[in-house]
Amino acid sequence: MDIPAKENENRQFRLPDGRRLGFAEYGDPNGLPLILFHGTPGSRLMFRFADQAALRSGLRLIAPDRPGIGLSDRLPERTIPGWCGDVARLADHLKLEQFGVAGISGGGPYALACAHGLADRLTYVGVISGFGPLADAEAHAALKWRYRFLFALAGIGGITLWISVRVLGLLFRIAPAAVFRWAMASEINGGGGPKIDADVFRTFVDAALEAMRDGPDGIGDDLHLMARPWGFDLGQISVPLEIWHGGEDRVVPFEMGLYIAAAVPGCQFHAIEEEGHFLGATRISEILRRYESAPR
Repeated sequence: MDIPAKENENRQFRLPDGRRLGFAEYGDPNGLPLILFHGTPGSRLMFRFADQAALRSGLRLIAPDRPGIGLSDRLPERTIPGWCGDVARLADHLKLEQFGVAGISGGGPYALACAHGLADRLTYVGVISGFGPLADAEAHAALKWRYRFLFALAGIGGITLWISVRVLGLLFRIAPAAVFRWAMASEINGGGGPKIDADVFRTFVDAALEAMRDGPDGIGDDLHLMARPWGFDLGQISVPLEIWHGGEDRVVPFEMGLYIAAAVPGCQFHAIEEEGHFLGATRISEILRRYESAPR
């Protein structure tokens, strides 16, 4: 299965402050709208794999790049809650009154921020293999050592983060597939759950490369913000929330999903015991069907 580039995956518009926001569209252009937030490192191109499943379900998928990533201009002092304003402006640009949101992996915190800050416009919130608030010791302790080290550096920020993301960016430019495979070694080389499809793997590598189109600072901002206090209380989320997490996830541990589920009142937790971190790709049809049938 080759995943081709799509006509509508390089769109942009101007935000009120003059920044450009890049986004892609997949699926049915007249379908029920779902705004999807990419992982880290990732970009709007990550969701090429979902195009056919969205067409079958009659869904319109809208995938924006966060500031400093892909086609979106950087906002150096951005925050996770501040993302809600960009999402609202994107929805206004597309003339969407109501819509759903979902975040995969590093996009999870941004979906949760929208659940907190855009509750009056949302019909659904999904978090798929998503990170919890790493400033909390319990959530941070669930990570494997390599990710604990990475986020410890990210949390420090400053010159430490600047150097780290430039080294990462350089390595990605030299050997993107090898670096991605190393970062996800526990998933790809025998860590658990179904192995990722080769074409989906290439799509994720392309998405990570696109994320660094103008340099790695946007990825550094993502990592720094995930490692610091998020600026909102998960316990105050009141919109319907569904969490999908694989029992064999070696990147964002299963305990992270349980942590979020315990913090958000009334959320629905889907434990997929045999899946790893890539369940967003392997179970995309099932996840989209859940959104399609969610009460509104």
